[in-house]
Parts: sequence; C-alpha cells; structure tokens
Amino acid sequence: MKKKLLIVDDDEINVGIFKELLEEQYALATASSGQQCLEKIGQFKPDLVLLDIVMPGMDGYETCRRIKSDPQSETAHVILISSKISIESRLKGYEVGTDDYITKPFDNDELLAKIKVQVRLRDTIMNLASLHAQLSEGLRLAGIVQQDFLPEKLPNCDKLRWATFTAPAECVSGDIYGVKRIDEQHVGFYVADVVGHGMPAALLSIFINQAIAVYEDAQNNHCVLSPAELMKNINLRMSAQKLSDGQFVTCCYCLINTNTLQLTYCRAGHPYPILIRPKEQPQNLEIEGSLLGIFEEAEYSQRTIQLQSGDKLLLYSDGAIPFISNSNDTNPFNFREEFREIIGRPIVEMMDKFSVLAENKDMDPSEIDDITAVGLEIL
Repeated sequence: MKKKLLIVDDDEINVGIFKELLEEQYALATASSGQQCLEKIGQFKPDLVLLDIVMPGMDGYETCRRIKSDPQSETAHVILISSKISIESRLKGYEVGTDDYITKPFDNDELLAKIKVQVRLRDTIMNLASLHAQLSEGLRLAGIVQQDFLPEKLPNCDKLRWATFTAPAECVSGDIYGVKRIDEQHVGFYVADVVGHGMPAALLSIFINQAIAVYEDAQNNHCVLSPAELMKNINLRMSAQKLSDGQFVTCCYCLINTNTLQLTYCRAGHPYPILIRPKEQPQNLEIEGSLLGIFEEAEYSQRTIQLQSGDKLLLYSDGAIPFISNSNDTNPFNFREEFREIIGRPIVEMMDKFSVLAENKDMDPSEIDDITAVGLEIL
C-alpha cells in the first residue's frame, strides 16, 4: 500500500511539480491553505505533510504547530518547504515541531531522499509505539496476575487485626507480602523485596511467594517451620537457581502464636520490623541476617518477644523508608515526626494515614521504589 502524502501549497504550479514528481510512488492529496490542510488531515490521515510556509491566512509555521499539538494528527511527519533560507527561519520551523526543512528551489533527488527518510522514520516510531503499547498492556496484565498471589482475605480474629498497603513503582512490583494462617494457632507473615523492580523482579517475587507457601503448606506432620528454618530453606532454593546478574532478595518473616501472642521473627537483609507499644517510643526489632540468594551456606537467627494488647507491629520494604525515617548515610535511624503522629491510631486507620504519607511525599522520579507494608495490631 502506498504511503500517503498531503501537499499544502497555494501555488498551483508548485502543486503540479510535486504531483509529477511523487504520484507514482505515493498516494497524494492537496490543500491550498493552512485551514484546508487541518480539515483534510483528519480525513486523509497522511503519513507525511509537505507544507509551504508562505500562504495567505494561516502560514506554515502555525499550521505545523497545530498539526503537532493535535493528538489526532501529531503522528504525521511534516517537512516545511520555503524560499526562506535564514537560520532563524529554520529554527522557527523546528520550534513549531517540523521534522525537516527544505528550501526552494529544491533538488528533486534531495526532496525524494528526505521524504523517504521521514516516511521510514515515522514507520519506525509507529512500530515502536505499538510495541510499547503491547508491552504496557502485558505489564498491566502481569500486575493483575501478581496481585492474585497476594492474600484475598486477611486472617483477622478476636485477638489480631491486620492491614496492608502496596504501591508498585510500575505495573508490576519487586515487593511481595503474605499473611497466612498455618494451623489453628499460628499465622505466618512476611514482606520480601527483590533487588530492582519491573518484570524480572516481579517474577522472582512470585518465586519467593511460592517458596514460602510450599514450606508453610508442607505441615502434614503437624510441624511448623520456624522463621530461621524457613529463611534458610528459601536461601538454599534461591542459591541453587544460580540467578544471573547477582539478583538477591531481602525478607522479614514473622510467626505469631495466636494463643500465647508470642512473636518469633527472622530477617534477611531487610529493614527491621517496628514494634509500636502504647505510651512508648517505636523501636526497631534488630536482628542480623544475610541477603537471600547470595551465600549458600548462610545461617539465620531468630528472636522471640511477647506481644500484648495494644501492641502493633509494622513490616515494610525499603521503598517506605523515606516516609518512616529521616536517617541517611551519616545520621542514625530516626523516626520521622509525621510517622510518629499516625502510630497511635488503630492499625487500619494507621495504614490509611501511612498511604497518605506515601502519596504526598515529594520525591525525585529516580528515587521512587515499590512500597509495601504489613501491619498487625493485638486487640
């Protein structure tokens, strides 16, 4: 199928020259003014517009500006054609969005070459736009699939109340969380963060989710894996995969006994869980633990604390650090005042306020990361 060219010139002789030169290779349409050009462009949908600058009424500069500012016509490429040879005239053309500029009298071979270049360039851009649209749709659908791996329902009960928050940096996330009842008296919950974000991180996050699910579900002998045992097993599985590009995962996994309210936790290079007690300062539950997927022989430790009514616990990925702490490389960890102001609220309301903090934080685009948080309150 021939590519479409729209010739815009008020001089019939010039239009005749263009037709003789181009009609064998291209499908042509003509307009004698800028206004007529704008009217025809929506009907003809040209790939390229050959646009004279000096015309009565709307000149070529303004016509080009309108073509490029209209979503219905902006993909059409434009070559301005004029007897104006000054650098100022050329620069003005590029300012209004022209893709090329050629002066009269023009060389036929040069004009044909420039037309071919612009038609080919437009095809390339349109193909890239189509691929980008397909990729965006694929990522959107992948994000939906990833969301399906998250808990549909949180295991609230008369002693425990849960709340979660997620804000992916892209359609898919390198963060993942889980809150799952393992047996009648244990609930396991975690937040994991894969290095980077986007599709590679999302795929690995699903692997982590399934790895944790496998070990939680394999309790046929009524044996609940401790957080340290679980972390070690996941690290061995990841190390066995020999992941490329040095990919690794951070994770914080907790196990709570719903009868005794004892909490056992383990950490693999992840931000510390935060314990929030009434009338006390929030505190990090510090414990060491190596990243997952780096050192095959890594060992993991765990600690146990006794929770009580009114306590809250927050697990979060490092994308949430700017909303929790104002620490940096030179200053120690210090909770932000905005965070301190919301931690006295019930966990669901607290997480709602936390989401507002995240949404309102002014950040450089390069600093935006996946954000995930899981909150627990003892009733």
